[in-house]
Amino acid sequence: MSFATAGITLLVFAAVAALLIIGLQVQPHVALMAGCVIVSIVGLADGTSWDSIEKGMIDGMSQALGACAILVLIGCLIGVWVISGVVPAMIYYGLKLLTPTNFLVGSMLLSGIVSMVLGSWGAAGTVGLALVSIAKIMGFPVGIAAGAIISGCYIGDRISPISDMCNLVASVTNISVTKNSKNAILINSICIGATALILAIISLNYRNNCDITIQIASLSELIGNVFRINLLDFIPAILLFGCIIMKLSAIPSITIGILAGIFQAAFIQGKTLQEIFNSCYYGNVLNSGNTFLDSLLTVGGIGAIQSTLVLALVGMMLGGAMEATGLMDAFMNPLIQRLHRKGDIILTIIISTLLTTMIMADSYVAVVLPESMFKEPCKKHGISQQELALAIGSGAGSFSPLIPWSTCGIFLSTVLGVAGAEYIKFTFLNILVPLGMILLGYLPPKRNSSIHDNFIVH
Repeated sequence: MSFATAGITLLVFAAVAALLIIGLQVQPHVALMAGCVIVSIVGLADGTSWDSIEKGMIDGMSQALGACAILVLIGCLIGVWVISGVVPAMIYYGLKLLTPTNFLVGSMLLSGIVSMVLGSWGAAGTVGLALVSIAKIMGFPVGIAAGAIISGCYIGDRISPISDMCNLVASVTNISVTKNSKNAILINSICIGATALILAIISLNYRNNCDITIQIASLSELIGNVFRINLLDFIPAILLFGCIIMKLSAIPSITIGILAGIFQAAFIQGKTLQEIFNSCYYGNVLNSGNTFLDSLLTVGGIGAIQSTLVLALVGMMLGGAMEATGLMDAFMNPLIQRLHRKGDIILTIIISTLLTTMIMADSYVAVVLPESMFKEPCKKHGISQQELALAIGSGAGSFSPLIPWSTCGIFLSTVLGVAGAEYIKFTFLNILVPLGMILLGYLPPKRNSSIHDNFIVH
């Protein structure tokens, strides 16, 4: 496939997707299916056999099955953790510790700490859900609150040595995960500080509201009346943390968290087995008499994430079709050959992770594909594997929640109940990290050193 054909195909797909999603308000599933049709037609016209395209689509979907299994379990986990009192306890104690002044910064940092152990999806589905509920109670716009929470949720993906993303980046670039984690800490720390400052300034608009303070006290009391709130409610969360720390994989860890929640719902909250198992599929359905609290805690369940599952599969089907037709290689390779400065290569690596995430709808593909495209150009221009890993991790570990139709964007919108269009512009950390990496790439190097030697563990 030629560069021109690939470029025109991507432009047509972007135009069709924009028309369907923005113009006609159609679900993104349809836009991605249209993309599959467009790519298949172009591929067939270019000489790719239908068998190859079909195999690419099936292989693409198969890559999403692990994520889909985790999605199903997290939907179940949320429903069980609400009915068992885990999430209500997080909200109850969170309302006592967090104030409108420190809420945004505290939400980012708390989500970041949890993400170091549970990863981005685990953090969003547990403490993230509780923090969004607290934000609504405190009167914060959900877009701003979700932006702060999501910024924190993706800290672990970039710097935690036990996160899937950090390990994948280290694996494909052939460096140790410890080095990859250490390399990412400094640039992320600087960006976390800048993000905290921005969020602190935004919080100044919400620090003096007596009505909110009264409402917080009233809702805290109501939560305490509806649920049996005590520190034992955190046992399922502690068990889940422990499983992850012991390096048990995600699926059995989440399953243990669900089983602990079921036990707690039955023996501490006094729920019937029918109520508990219905919450696994339908989510928790609260009827407290308080409309606001009922809307906050009527969430979760496998049924709530069905649309997300389908979108993840369709997105990966499109990615598989593009890979089978060689579209991305045809588009990117001519551009890569024109790069001569190290800073330009770093910039293009970041852009490629963004484009790959937008087109393939998956952050894992945004790690693997750019590494294969830029490995040789980086060697040619003296960019080390550590620097390549840092660039890929900064992009792929940041952009996925900013793309509403990506698997991460869809998951976050579903779990947090906030549309991507509402939170994207407030995910400051996920915007600053790639920008910081680009700036770093253009810094003048020290003599006989790499372009950012002070940031790299060799």
